[in-house]
Amino acid sequence: MRVSDHIAGERAGASAERAEDAPPHPPHTTEHLSNERTFLAWVRTSIAIIGLGFVMARFSVWLEQLLADLAPGAKVPRAGASLPAGVALICLGGLVAALAVWRYHVVATAIERGEYVPPRGLLMLVAVAVIAVCVAVVAYLVATTTAR
Repeated sequence: MRVSDHIAGERAGASAERAEDAPPHPPHTTEHLSNERTFLAWVRTSIAIIGLGFVMARFSVWLEQLLADLAPGAKVPRAGASLPAGVALICLGGLVAALAVWRYHVVATAIERGEYVPPRGLLMLVAVAVIAVCVAVVAYLVATTTAR
């Protein structure tokens, strides 16, 4: 018998002993941990949306300051759509965070009852919302670019 075979056999025996001695996991541990990871992903997404909204809302202020520095005394145009769009994104980020908490609770309860069903309706809602935002942004960019 080679030394490596002997060591591998000892490792296998030790891990089997550890598995027998380890306390059993509570039921549905894997599912609950997966639910928590999904919740945290939604929270990260909401933070990103809120951050993007803040940057977008402040973009017009930055442009006004840049124009004032480059051309003192020049007429500063109105803020445009960046402030309302930024505020809308900040609100959307808050809504996503609220939906994340609600969804986490619903899924945790369904896991405990053994009744979990994948959320096809919520997935479709999110996909349609992303497509609508994409179309609105493209339409805005086309409208403001061709107007010049």
